[in-house]
Amino acid sequence: MSVLSVTEQSVQTQFHDRKAELQTALAALLGDEDAWVIDLDATVAWSYASKNGAEAPSFGALLYSHLEAFVASLREYLQLYGEAGKSCFLRAVTARTVVFEVNPLGQSSDVISGSVSADGTYSMLFHPGWFGHPSCDPTMLQVVQTIYNAVDPVQFSLQVLDGLRLRARYAIDNLYDPVRVRAAQRRLEVALDMEGVVLDPNWFQVYGTLQPRNKLAVDSVVKSCVSYFERMSTDFEESSRIEFRDHAITAEIERRIPSKTFRIVIVPRTATIGAMALEDGVVMLKFGPRELGEWLPENAADQFLSLFS
Repeated sequence: MSVLSVTEQSVQTQFHDRKAELQTALAALLGDEDAWVIDLDATVAWSYASKNGAEAPSFGALLYSHLEAFVASLREYLQLYGEAGKSCFLRAVTARTVVFEVNPLGQSSDVISGSVSADGTYSMLFHPGWFGHPSCDPTMLQVVQTIYNAVDPVQFSLQVLDGLRLRARYAIDNLYDPVRVRAAQRRLEVALDMEGVVLDPNWFQVYGTLQPRNKLAVDSVVKSCVSYFERMSTDFEESSRIEFRDHAITAEIERRIPSKTFRIVIVPRTATIGAMALEDGVVMLKFGPRELGEWLPENAADQFLSLFS
């Protein structure tokens, strides 16, 4: 048999005859009643793989391994990002189609990457000089971040998460500790003799203004907000200011803060890092773009009382 015949046979038996398994797995993972399609041009793919060391008898298995790796990484993506991640993927990949093709960026591209086209097709992209090379292992190279990088810009433009990046939604849901925040609220309630205090991290404004890009920066926003609330409330709790024991003053505070809300806000610049201001019945806790997380409040109680002097 010619090399071409052997290649065609391997593609048929090792890929096409098994492709339905992958398509069914995609639909099952996404809880989608619509059928999913996996598509590729084996002739074009072989023209690259054959130059990089791939062998005709196993070429179909090579194709299958790449798409199988995609399904596996999608499973991990959904396990990590949950329903929010699923919603983002489904809203982005509206064509319910995954294609496997060469990266149009050519030699400057990553070994394996992804993109979502304007018509809602997910493209799993291979590097022209690496696809088929013995060291190009799709199980190592097709990772969760590959899918995230393809899907998140699309969901962000569609406002699937109301203007939040998917990683920000993950950080809020998984790193914002409600027990610690509730303890901080309670310390403020006791110090101010005021029930129902609200600590508002103001996620949409904070993330919308800061636009952190890497995971560490995204996660640190949530951690910094929790730390700020804790340190501020502890300062109130430990304050020796007699005003907090003056019922006339605490009554005036409650009158002027009807919302009982302390809200973090990012502003272009601040005269004092962490400056407090009273706006529309809300205590605004102001930080410049590079200040959140770099500073924990000192004399927060004094700053607060100065708003009422």
